[in-house]
Amino acid sequence: MAHSFHPGRRALFAVWRDDDALDEFLATHPVARRWRAAGEASWHVRLRLIDGHGSWNGVELLDALEPARTRSGSVVTVTRAAIGVRALPAFTRRARAITGTIGAVPGLRVVVGVGDVPVARLGTVAVWDDDAAATRAVDEWHAHATAMRAAIADGWFTEAMFARFEPYRARGTWSGTDPLRERPHRPQGR
Repeated sequence: MAHSFHPGRRALFAVWRDDDALDEFLATHPVARRWRAAGEASWHVRLRLIDGHGSWNGVELLDALEPARTRSGSVVTVTRAAIGVRALPAFTRRARAITGTIGAVPGLRVVVGVGDVPVARLGTVAVWDDDAAATRAVDEWHAHATAMRAAIADGWFTEAMFARFEPYRARGTWSGTDPLRERPHRPQGR
């Protein structure tokens, strides 16, 4: 399983009116041109919402999305939380426990943590074998389930979003593989 901290890695999560608007962005926007010019390895995935809740910077962006019609094959989850300053030490301790057990989570192909400015706005992007694996992990991944119960009970988050998506098109690679086509190597002991 691929999971590690890469300070130079960037993620862009955006909601587009339709595929044509995304294609236009990729063809003409200065950010997309800069990525191409740098020759950076990248993985682009187009997603349809399966289910989700919450907001991102106060915007309920999931409400406007049409749900996917099917739920077969791989699933991509996107999470984001704004962590209260007083909750950061507890969050950091729980995050270490989660990271230490991530390699043993059934059905999890790859995951990367992403940060936003300020630092207390964090998220994840993960690819799962299927929807059942992603939803099972909510309750059965002990370190994560324990942390989420603490986060809710102690009010760690000032804002949170969780969403499951059906990927319908991907291009490029993530750490050398396309996690929708092949399962990345899982290191022993993690």
